[in-house]
Amino acid sequence: MTTIGRQSKLEEGHYLHHFSINPKNLIDVTALAGEDAPNLSEDDISKLKEAMRRGVTWYDSASKAGSENEMLVWVQLNESSKIVLPNFTTLIKLEDDKA
Repeated sequence: MTTIGRQSKLEEGHYLHHFSINPKNLIDVTALAGEDAPNLSEDDISKLKEAMRRGVTWYDSASKAGSENEMLVWVQLNESSKIVLPNFTTLIKLEDDKA
């Protein structure tokens, strides 16, 4: 398979992604849809964490070649909490340690 045109690649880039899931919030959403609330098991949560921890590294793509996961920040709320946390990306500062 060939690509018509040119392909350019970023030499170095860092992406911060915010992702939030609170199983307690699913109750309200599924109630609006007229469905029973799904139960997320500890196994489901473990699989989610593993995918978030390694997904970029495992992703096979010509445009993402050499991409690596660098960090995962996991915040565990109290079991009864329904809070939605703000985006943490503004609180994380990346510095070049090569200088």
